[in-house]
Amino acid sequence: MLTVATAQRGAVVAALRRLDEGSYGECVDCGKQVPEGRLEARPEAARCVQCQSRQERRR
Repeated sequence: MLTVATAQRGAVVAALRRLDEGSYGECVDCGKQVPEGRLEARPEAARCVQCQSRQERRR
C-alpha cells in the first residue's frame, strides 16, 4: 500500500508541476491534448489513452 500511495503522490506532484508550467492536459509523450473525460477521472494523468496503453504494454 505504501508503494502505491507514494507513486500516486508522485503523479499528483508531477501534475501540479505541469499545471504551473502551463503544460497540464498535454500528453507528455505525443503532445496532444489528454481528453477532458480522462482528466476528470484521473486528474494526474500525464498521457493520452493511446500513449498510456503503449506505456503499459512496454512493462
